[in-house]
Amino acid sequence: MPGVPDGAFVAKLTRPTLERMPGGKFATDTWVVFTPAEADDFANDKVARLLISTEGAFNATKERWTFGLATLRQDKVHILYYSHVAPRSEIRHRETVRVVGRLFGVFANGVLDRLGGK
Repeated sequence: MPGVPDGAFVAKLTRPTLERMPGGKFATDTWVVFTPAEADDFANDKVARLLISTEGAFNATKERWTFGLATLRQDKVHILYYSHVAPRSEIRHRETVRVVGRLFGVFANGVLDRLGGK
């Protein structure tokens, strides 16, 4: 894809988790561009991450993946959501959550809207 870093990938949001964030860019069926990330990339930088669970479904998506603002607090991962239907947040044990990608941007009307991701 032109304009994105090497290794970037696109995923379609099938569940709402961050649709109430300012700008309203993360509705269900939005195509989100992610850059690859280290499995333990829980930096407190306010960049949303695509996460997978090695142990069961997340509360927000009822799936083994979620999209939220993840921060590390000792041995736990705190995942914050901004959604009408997802819980406000959830907490998981660090060893059961892996980061798959960091938010880079979204496609809006076929155009990449870069959202400050790197």
